[in-house]
Amino acid sequence: MDKDPKISAPPALLDAPGGIFISYSHKDRKYLDELHLHLAHYVREVSTVYWDDTKILPGGRWNDELKNALKTARIAIFLVSVNFFASDFIIKREMIPLLQAAQKGEVKIISVIVGACAFKDSELSKFQSMNAPSVPLNQMPRGKRDKIWAKAAQFCSEVLAGK
Repeated sequence: MDKDPKISAPPALLDAPGGIFISYSHKDRKYLDELHLHLAHYVREVSTVYWDDTKILPGGRWNDELKNALKTARIAIFLVSVNFFASDFIIKREMIPLLQAAQKGEVKIISVIVGACAFKDSELSKFQSMNAPSVPLNQMPRGKRDKIWAKAAQFCSEVLAGK
C-alpha cells in the first residue's frame, strides 16, 4: 500500500478528538488492509484519524500508544472472528475498556463479522453489527465485502462529523 502521510498519521494526531480505534487479530490482517482502503478517502478528505497497531513505528512505546488510542477513541471497530475471541490481549486490553467506554456513551461500537465465531454469545452482540453474524466476510465475494467496508467507513465519517 502506498504510504500517504495523513493515512499514516503520527500518534500525536490522536490527541485530537475523533479517533477510530481498530481492534483485530493479526491472523485477520487481510481484512484490516481492506478496511484501510475504504477509510483512505475519509482520512484524506475529512481528516478522519484511525489507529491500529500498524501505526506503531519502530522504537515507539507501544503500550503508551495503545493507551492513548483507547483514551481518545470515539469509535471502536472490531474485526470479529474466532482469532479475535481467542486473543486474551484483545479481549482484556482492548475490548473490555472500549465496552466500558461505550456504556458511558463515550465510544460507538462497530463490529464487522470476519468469520464464524461466538459473536452472538459475546458482549459485542448487544451492539448492532455491520453484517449479519450468519454472513461473515470470509464467506462473501470481494464486491459484497466492499459494500460492508464502504458502509462502515461512511458510518464512521458521519459519527465523527456529528451527524
